Amino acid sequence: MKWLAVMLDGIPGFQLGHTFGSRSHSPHPTLDGITFPYFDEVWVASMHGDVVLRLSGGGAQQHHCIVSRSQRAASD
Repeated sequence: MKWLAVMLDGIPGFQLGHTFGSRSHSPHPTLDGITFPYFDEVWVASMHGDVVLRLSGGGAQQHHCIVSRSQRAASD
């Protein structure tokens, strides 16, 4: 399987957290029109936030989750 992991910082990282974070408005938007024929999955995370966005199926399937900073620190 081919994966791409992207870490966002600055304004893009803030936008990811604002859109998909724990304080964002529900329902979360779908990112229609995203396609990536070369990767099985694309993972997007905010460098300083708590959001992880997983895109699979060429972009057709989307899943986001909130990962607390304390959980990440414990797993490091």
